[in-house]
Formats: sequence, C-alpha cells, structure tokens
Amino acid sequence: MSPRKSIHVFAAILALSSPAFAGDTPEIFDPQAPAAAMAAKYVEIENPDYLKNVKRVVIPSFMVEYVTEAKASAELTGIALAVGGASSALIRMKGAQPEQFQAVTDRLYEQTVAELARAGIEVVPQAQLKASATFQEIAAKGEKAPREEEAKGGKGVYHTAVDLPLYFMNEQAFIQKLFSKPKDDIYLTFGTKFGSGFSTAQIPMLEEKLAKEFDAAVLKVRITFLGGTAQREHSIWTGGSATAQGAASFAPSATRYAFINGNGDKARLSLKSTVNTGHLGELVNVTSTASKAVDVARNTLTVASRLGAAFGMRGVDLGYGSEVEYEWRVEPGSFEQVIQNYHPAVARMFLASLASVAK
Repeated sequence: MSPRKSIHVFAAILALSSPAFAGDTPEIFDPQAPAAAMAAKYVEIENPDYLKNVKRVVIPSFMVEYVTEAKASAELTGIALAVGGASSALIRMKGAQPEQFQAVTDRLYEQTVAELARAGIEVVPQAQLKASATFQEIAAKGEKAPREEEAKGGKGVYHTAVDLPLYFMNEQAFIQKLFSKPKDDIYLTFGTKFGSGFSTAQIPMLEEKLAKEFDAAVLKVRITFLGGTAQREHSIWTGGSATAQGAASFAPSATRYAFINGNGDKARLSLKSTVNTGHLGELVNVTSTASKAVDVARNTLTVASRLGAAFGMRGVDLGYGSEVEYEWRVEPGSFEQVIQNYHPAVARMFLASLASVAK
C-alpha cells in the first residue's frame, strides 16, 4: 500500500473508531445535604492536630476573588499525541456589576461570622481587632482592595470584607509537606506569590502575636468564585478541546480557611473539589467565524503532517491550539442571590470538618 493510501486508511480508522473522551464535569452541589457528609467529600484537612482546640478566632484577612475571565485547557494524551496539541477556552463574565462585588464580599463575611457563632466559636469583634496595635502593623503592610490579578486560571478581582487589608500568602509554602508535590495556585501569579514573601515577610510573626494577644486562633479566609467550570474533551481525530459550563462555582484549593495559633502552628481547611452550584446565567460561544476557520485549517494540516511523519513522509509540524471564547451572561440580582445562598453551605462544611477533629 502506498504511503498516501496508508494515511487515508489510518485517518478513517481514527475518525470512525475513536470516541471523544470527556473529562469529569463537577457534579451539582446540594446545599441542603448534611454538612458532615458533604465535608467528607469536599474538604481537605491539613494538620488536624492544631485544630482540636479552636474555640475563639480573630479574622485579620477575609478576601474574595471574583474570576471574571476564566481559562480552561485540555491536552491530548496517549495515542492522541499523534494528531493533537493543547486546546483552550476563555470564559468572560458579563452582567455582574463591579460595585456588587464589595457588597457581596461584606455579606459573605457576615455569613461566616454567623456560621462560626452557630458552631460555638467566638469571633473577636472587628472594633477590638482594629484597635490593636499589632493588627495596625499588619494592615500597614497590606494594600487596599480591590486589586486585579491575571494568572494561569484567568483574570479576577480581589475584594476584602469590612475594610480589612489585602495581603497574600504563598499557599504552597504555608504548610510544608515532605514527599508530596504542592498544589499549583492557578489564581495567583508567580510574582504575587514570590513577592508576598518579601512584602509581608513579618506578617506571620505578627499573626502569632495577634493570636496570643486575643487568646484566639488567627483565621484567614480566602474564597475564589468562578463563573464557570471547564470540561475537557479528547478526540483522537479532531484533536483536544476545552469546553465550559456556565455555572457559579467555588474553586478548589483557592477556597480555604487558614489557621495560625500563638505558637506559630498552622492548619488549613480547603475545598478539594469544585463546589458547582449548577445555577446562574447563560453560556454563549462568541468565537469568531474567522478564528474557527483558522483552527480547522491548522488542525487538518497538523494531522496530515503527523500522520505523514509516521509513514516516513516529510512534512511541517505546525501544531495547533484551538481557542474557543465564551461569554457567561448573568443577571445582577441572580448573581448575588446564588453566591449568598450557597456560601453558608460551604462555611458549614468547613466547620463540620473542624468539629470532626475536635472529637
């Protein structure tokens, strides 16, 4: 059989016999389900021994990131490497108003304090905290919110509750683990993570001092809110793709409670899976016709080139990156309602995890 005929036969086999392999779409979260049962499924506990005696907390940091442009990507694996490369999707949130973000952030703080009180944990009042010279020193080393950040996971804006300072920490370095690779924080840039070690180098010592001053554990809250969840699809013939679901979600790893006691001991509760509400908005593909045509042409040339190389034929490996753009269109009122309706369930999961280690 000639090399040219071999290419056509091999391509036909791939097209007809190779199904698309779809990545797992996060299941819909049930906010009415028992918190303890959901916590076992959704929450990761690190250094539980340091959480056993948490009865009182002081909150110097409460920040929420609203990811307004989410990025998703998929890469081919195995035999699919013969014909494909990486694909990407960009999801832009449309409809939510920037002035809503601060009001929602303050409301999430109020909900957190209420859930802590319901769980029997005392919260140091903000008036007492802000009167503290130690806290004032921490605040001086932070910055005023809001702040935009564009990282691997997309572009977002950070807000802080009740006029608290905005200061970042390197999540990967917060708790050192031997023999395990730290999780990548895709919602902070390398510069922010690296730079925070210099600009806020003294804050951990001040946080220990704050814990001793108030006889309480320092609690730092970070919430990362996404405008959609990515779904990966791998097809051997057509190449990889990254699609998305327009649903309000709380991001894993980047939604967490970090604790520090007066001895400098650290613990953390974080989401290990996406909390997908399944609600809010419409996802619209706004990829231009020209972009789609270019992607098809590049994919076709790449497949031909790589199959030709497999059969000893010379060709140019152009590679490809199929880029799809979406708009996630939301109603401002629904935006606030869904976040505020689901957030208490996330807080209850964290506190159920806290209660589980105290037994």
